[in-house]
Amino acid sequence: AYALKSLDLSRVVEDMTALLESSLAPGVRVVTDFPPRLPVVEGDETQVRQIVMNLITNAREALAERGGTIRVSTGIVDADADLLADAYPAGDRSPGSYAYLEVSDDGPGIDDETRERIFEPFFSTKFSGRGLGLAAVLGIVRGHRAAIRLETGPESGTTFRVLFPLRAGAAAQPAAAEETAPGRGGSGSVLVIDDDDAVLEVTHEFLRRAGLSVVLAPNGLEGLRILKEDGGIGVVVLDFQMPGLDGVEVLREIRRYRPRLPVLVATGYAEEIAAQRVAVGEFTSYIQKPYDPDVLVHRVQDALAGADAD
Repeated sequence: AYALKSLDLSRVVEDMTALLESSLAPGVRVVTDFPPRLPVVEGDETQVRQIVMNLITNAREALAERGGTIRVSTGIVDADADLLADAYPAGDRSPGSYAYLEVSDDGPGIDDETRERIFEPFFSTKFSGRGLGLAAVLGIVRGHRAAIRLETGPESGTTFRVLFPLRAGAAAQPAAAEETAPGRGGSGSVLVIDDDDAVLEVTHEFLRRAGLSVVLAPNGLEGLRILKEDGGIGVVVLDFQMPGLDGVEVLREIRRYRPRLPVLVATGYAEEIAAQRVAVGEFTSYIQKPYDPDVLVHRVQDALAGADAD
């Protein structure tokens, strides 16, 4: 179940867009429009961040070869029955005012055949930069009682617009962000091992902003090589699911020569399922994907501080 709370949609989307800009090719630019005083929506911030990441990643892939512009915006729209008629999921959203998140690109667009299947699980047209994580996006949209519209066509660009119902009695003044207790400091670099480039980039930015030194590895073998050569690694953030040498195998190899090194296992699985594959005590902590930035930073800081105390 999602942890729904009052959200300032503009702030969440602006934050995530800024993090992702560093992952764009030189020929791709981002144009943004985030009104500062949108009515509040009910949402799970971590899941809304996931929507932004997936939609911008799709736009980035679509523009990879030709370059172009990605436009990211938020706002309010009065959605009538006609506007909602071709939204996903079909048929269960009422006309009214919605806050929206919109990501558009001026890339090659999507043909009709692909459009019909683009939200299906496991469907991907990665060769043309589409279908990456869109089934997950639709699942999050459903969980928020929201809707998503797609406007596209061959050589006419693509626009995804997610419509979030407003919180009952929502005012134009966003709710204050919740305070989180600061994590404890510690020494050493953070080694992040993950096969997803977008996850690596976002994780790096989260940790860098917290003042941490970060080293990235795109697979398990590279991660182990870095770990053997760099004695300054103080904690590892390890993806559980990777092709080739997966997280379980990497963890067991780490334990052979760095038995006390803190390892934070990152996975989209439930913690109980992850724990079935490794013995209790083999990893230091568990982090649910997609990351909550505060949780990630504090877990890493606490792991570093704990290692210093040993």
